[in-house]
Amino acid sequence: MRRLIALLVSLCALAAPAAAHAVAALDRTGPADGNLDLRAGAPVAPRDAAAVAALRARLGDGAVVDVDERTGSLRMVGRLDGFLTGGSDADGAAVALGFVRANLDAFGLAAADVDNLVLVRRTTTVGGIQRLFWQQRARGVPSLDSGLRANVAADGRLINIVGSASRGVRSATVAPRLSPTQARSAALRAVGTRAAAVAARRSFDGRATTVFANGDRAALGVVAGAGNRLAWETIVRGDDGRTYRAVVDATSGETLLRRSLTQHATARVHRNYPGAAAGGTRDIVTFPADWIAPGATTLAGPYAHAFADLNDNQAADGGEEAAPSTADVWDFGLTPEPVQTGDAGSACGSFTCTWDAGDAIATRAQN
Repeated sequence: MRRLIALLVSLCALAAPAAAHAVAALDRTGPADGNLDLRAGAPVAPRDAAAVAALRARLGDGAVVDVDERTGSLRMVGRLDGFLTGGSDADGAAVALGFVRANLDAFGLAAADVDNLVLVRRTTTVGGIQRLFWQQRARGVPSLDSGLRANVAADGRLINIVGSASRGVRSATVAPRLSPTQARSAALRAVGTRAAAVAARRSFDGRATTVFANGDRAALGVVAGAGNRLAWETIVRGDDGRTYRAVVDATSGETLLRRSLTQHATARVHRNYPGAAAGGTRDIVTFPADWIAPGATTLAGPYAHAFADLNDNQAADGGEEAAPSTADVWDFGLTPEPVQTGDAGSACGSFTCTWDAGDAIATRAQN
């Protein structure tokens, strides 16, 4: 009998929690999920296109040299057929920054930009690869969406550099026109919520981090790009029940970036096999927020993939994915397969078999 593949080892694989201080450009904007990205204007050309072309040519046919159109700086440099540098006994950070300094024009940076990079994290994998993370700052205020990351092999060869470090972040103004309270109000107003007055506690760190009595937060950051704008990075809770991370221009109050941190989905599931004395009936379950990737339309992730294997080929072919019955809801009826002649001694003679050749829906999400 064809099988229902339900590899629900861990539905948390569906999650992709938002990073706290590394913002990637969002592909979706609009009211459906509250996400918004207004940082990008007209595409920015590299400062020295000839230097970019020369670097690409020097790295050969396997070169990966990608320009970030929002800043004009390099977003990724690597090779598909090798390494960027030879082996070295030098520290991994020195290897990576040495490559950047040797190619400043291509990266669109000045020497002072490299000097201003702050190494904030270094990890080493089991295979000995060093992963290094640098932050760009303006007098202690970090850039929210630029920086540098590098991977260096155990023998000191540079594997790649990513992160889109931006020119001039070090010189960005750090004197906001808006207070953190005003920034919080602007962020809430943009999602249709009136900001109630609450007490706030402001820290004396470089970001002027402010924590409000209701749990909302605000801290200064720089939005990299042509203007390297000062902004307040806020965490606010709207009247719609969602919690948002909103980056608000510290001068105008305009929301430059907003990401909903609240994701949810429900499903009607069996906690045990259908008909079992314990857990044999279907219950409505709300998945924890960190189980669901924004806009998820399948039950799939790096550790689990649930689908109906109607043709028994161990692959999710067209029409076999467990898509939601309605937005954010997986709720499908259970149609047991009738017991056939000869089933008395088989599993179908003891348990409810849930595959029905005439009803593909019966194979969906019955776990």
